[in-house]
Amino acid sequence: MQIPSAILTLVIGMVLALGGLWIGQNINLLPIDASANAPIYDELFKVLFTIGSILFIGIVGLLVFSLIRFRRRSGQLGDGLAIEGNLPLEIFWTAVPAVVVLFVGLYSYDIYDRMGGMVLCASPFSFPPRIPFILRDSFSFLSISSIKSLLSS
Repeated sequence: MQIPSAILTLVIGMVLALGGLWIGQNINLLPIDASANAPIYDELFKVLFTIGSILFIGIVGLLVFSLIRFRRRSGQLGDGLAIEGNLPLEIFWTAVPAVVVLFVGLYSYDIYDRMGGMVLCASPFSFPPRIPFILRDSFSFLSISSIKSLLSS
């Protein structure tokens, strides 16, 4: 009796996700905490390391499987079939990275916000416009020219 490919794919995906979660949460590559924000940075690193572990193991596993399963047999001289037009597959491999990048961006902003973030308070009566930034309980002014010089360097 052969296992249906959908069930096999689901089981492999679950094993991959659980294995990546275990690797990301249990392998500690970070030094001891040296600042008050270190646990927050560590949390972000663990999430990114988990995502990276899942992607690395999945891609390497798929590559090894493809090397073994689709190798050239003796006596085969031609190229393989040129298959194109698999719309669900194209949607899948476009949507999944987009969702992952969106999640990482939103989670990174959440970490940034929990660390204090930056509050922009523009004054409409100053010329040239000076923009005060509040950076974690310190107050400093940046003019437009200093922002341009920071961006150009």
